[in-house]
Amino acid sequence: MLARGRGIPLSDVQRVMGHYSIDEATARHYLSVHPIEILLPERGYGLTEV
Repeated sequence: MLARGRGIPLSDVQRVMGHYSIDEATARHYLSVHPIEILLPERGYGLTEV
């Protein structure tokens, strides 16, 4: 499915698909209506230890 952790950056469509567990057509529709900044948290958010 998604190539997480393999050095291949995910496209915005792939990130939205994974975040919301939706298909590609729905993800593309979401991105046509809303900017990526609204749909997803910042890249790397939650990966750092405090």
